[in-house]
Amino acid sequence: MSGPPPDPFQPIINAIADAKCALLKAIQSQQLTPGPTVVNVLPPRSDKASVGHFVVTTTPMRIRPANPNRNSISIVNGGSASIFIGTDKSVSDSTHDNPGYEILAQSTFDDDAYTGEIWGVVATGTVTITYWEE
Repeated sequence: MSGPPPDPFQPIINAIADAKCALLKAIQSQQLTPGPTVVNVLPPRSDKASVGHFVVTTTPMRIRPANPNRNSISIVNGGSASIFIGTDKSVSDSTHDNPGYEILAQSTFDDDAYTGEIWGVVATGTVTITYWEE
């Protein structure tokens, strides 16, 4: 009876462990002088959020207006069909000229960079989405 196949990451894990041991020995023997401390300063996070529900139909609709103060937005597709989002009212489903970004049924879209308008459309029927915007 043979054992499980070898872990392909084991050589990397061993190399990291060896490097960690060498670094600790160098620090303990003071062969390594500590450098300057680096501190990453993150922008202040919002203490305000907007949450809501929106019914997306076969006619492109503005889900959220442009918001230059937006830190992030999450769009949850709780429906049984995909929705397609884009930056303007020309957004369409995957069968037309300007297909939007597809958010599959029961999926979430998160973005922490875009501050412009968000439009949405479905191919058929309606889908209710929930958004959280900070």
